[in-house]
Amino acid sequence: MNCSNPILHVIKPRDSLYQLARYYQTTIQMITALNPNLNPYNLQVGSTLTICPGTNSPIIQDDFYPAEPNMNQTPMAPGTSMNRLGPAPTIPNNMARPTGMNPTMPNNMARPTGMNPTMPNNMARPTGTAPMMPNGNTMVSEIDPQMELDEDMRAVWAQHVNWTRMLMISIIERLRDQTAVSNRLLRNPQDMAKIFARFYPENIAKNVEQLFREHLRIGGDLMTALRDRRMQDAENLNQEWYANADNIAETLSSINPYYDKEVLRNMLYNHLDLLREQIQNRIAANYPADIDAFDAGEEEAMDMADYFADGIMQQFPENFIQSNE
Repeated sequence: MNCSNPILHVIKPRDSLYQLARYYQTTIQMITALNPNLNPYNLQVGSTLTICPGTNSPIIQDDFYPAEPNMNQTPMAPGTSMNRLGPAPTIPNNMARPTGMNPTMPNNMARPTGMNPTMPNNMARPTGTAPMMPNGNTMVSEIDPQMELDEDMRAVWAQHVNWTRMLMISIIERLRDQTAVSNRLLRNPQDMAKIFARFYPENIAKNVEQLFREHLRIGGDLMTALRDRRMQDAENLNQEWYANADNIAETLSSINPYYDKEVLRNMLYNHLDLLREQIQNRIAANYPADIDAFDAGEEEAMDMADYFADGIMQQFPENFIQSNE
């Protein structure tokens, strides 16, 4: 393989082939071709990789490899609150995350940030568009299946939190678009199931769809009950909501050995905590706090998307490591 300007990259903690291919404007396949003894799932810190950077790579333009904080940030310490805004405040009836539903994991367990904590090489998530591949002096676009899955999963989770927020506003503010928004939101479980259907049998994908559809139904009913001050109904729905999160964690961990049930459960619990915080602040007309909670929830959803995508990549590596021929 011809390369007019190869460089050596020293592997740092939490480097990934995603990140390196994107930064150096090359592809995972080209990196593995130049490093035939490389195990892409077990990058060794301190070892070196030969990389042929693309013409537009910053290493060519700036001769500098800066840190990328979103992908190489220091993991949260154990015991650090998962809620970036602190403990979720109580809603009007002092309803909070049900106690005793997660006995093996404290509520403040540190959650994974932008990566799958179970992956051997601590793969960080990709961002942006697919990398470009040098071909002489021409840059050729290539869709990387790993990046494609991650971006698809991130898109469906972004739609999940955004349309859920729109429904919350419609319900609490009694807007006329509530039915239309609800119908659009209920497309989200179908879109999520379509991603899982690429790798799992139809019955598993349908089960995932049903669980997330139930998640949304309960959430909408809870918003309505809280708006109308039907506190006993709200308490019952709150318990049902977290039980549904338990079911999602149980189901996903049963189909994929790289999905840890307790990690999934805590991520889902945190997702519900932050949405409850939005509901409370929206009802109280505390709009800045409502928006802050949404921002935290959006970031949390991206972490879940990365965790879901990374687990699939780990379980089905043959679908993502392409031939170097």
